[in-house]
Amino acid sequence: MQASPGGGSGSSMVFIMIIFLVFMIFFTYLPNRKMKKEQAKFLEEMKKGGTHKIKILPSEVAVDDKASIIKRADKAARAYSEEISQVACRYQDYVQNVWIANTEGTYVNDTRVRTRLAVNSVASNETDKQSGHNGPGGHWGFEFYDMINVEEEIQKIGPPLSSI
Repeated sequence: MQASPGGGSGSSMVFIMIIFLVFMIFFTYLPNRKMKKEQAKFLEEMKKGGTHKIKILPSEVAVDDKASIIKRADKAARAYSEEISQVACRYQDYVQNVWIANTEGTYVNDTRVRTRLAVNSVASNETDKQSGHNGPGGHWGFEFYDMINVEEEIQKIGPPLSSI
């Protein structure tokens, strides 16, 4: 028997390939029935739209309410330490309506809503300057800001220079 270029015998490589193919067939063509059921349920929800239940669409929220979130974050960041010299806050939200079609005639739609509050701060003293960032957000509507405590999120940016 002649050795293969990799140093092993050709028959051992064939055996490994057969094991790999059996493994792939087992996990690809013998799907879990529960998984099939969950996939079918998800597809039905997608056909109806709205698989992501958003309680408060950002477009239905007054600009003043969005600005209030930014003001709270700015105030909390500046109050965090006397060493905070700069704060930049950004509120972001968007809504994306998606339609997906396949060649079998299945059409599904989804509305994707995302929101985020990003806070950057700079702490400085006579000798040091450091920056920190926190950006909580996700696939939520404006209800996200009832689920988190904006002021506590500021604490996650990092310790003031004097404590380092």
